[in-house]
Amino acid sequence: MQLTWNYNYDASGKAIGQPLLDTAMLVSTDGAITWQAGLWFWMTNDGSTGKAPHTAIVNGNFAGSINAINGGLECKGDNEGADERIAD
Repeated sequence: MQLTWNYNYDASGKAIGQPLLDTAMLVSTDGAITWQAGLWFWMTNDGSTGKAPHTAIVNGNFAGSINAINGGLECKGDNEGADERIAD
């Protein structure tokens, strides 16, 4: 799972004890950090939905997990983006 935006690198780095805001390449070059950052995002990042992707999907809400990950960039406030992702 990719991290985007500097605030995600900063928050993830603080959570896993790594200086990711200053050394973002660690996410792509250190396998342990890659997994830690990805799991941090999956378990905690709720975007604007109020639910982390993990919380959404374990409650049977695949579209909610997409919305938590990509929010308005993909879902646009409706299910069209999620429906396209599911269809792929």
